[in-house]
Amino acid sequence: MPFQVNQDFFVSPRRLASGQSQGGLVFAGHGIVSKDHELDDYADISVEGSFVLILAGNPEGVVAGEGRNRSRALGMRARQQAAKDRGAVGLVVIHAAEAEETSFSEDMGRSVRAFGRRSL
Repeated sequence: MPFQVNQDFFVSPRRLASGQSQGGLVFAGHGIVSKDHELDDYADISVEGSFVLILAGNPEGVVAGEGRNRSRALGMRARQQAAKDRGAVGLVVIHAAEAEETSFSEDMGRSVRAFGRRSL
């Protein structure tokens, strides 16, 4: 089944690098590391040299908060940094659109627009 860019998947322009990468694929839950929420999805795994596969959203019962009370540890930037800090070569985020109020393309489209467009 063919996938279409910007409909079925998006490439984050924020951390693009030229070249090729190779590595295994390691599942890391939601990719969250937060002392406040007592979560460390990397506690028992090694992702050095691997692509990390995570789920978008938060685990059941974990609330991000609103406005100034919003937890930065639950944001996508923190999840990207957590993977990078542990030696991952890439991050793949799975978004279950049927579990969210917005569709995958709407949610990811906002992320891409927030980072701005860059040529590939």
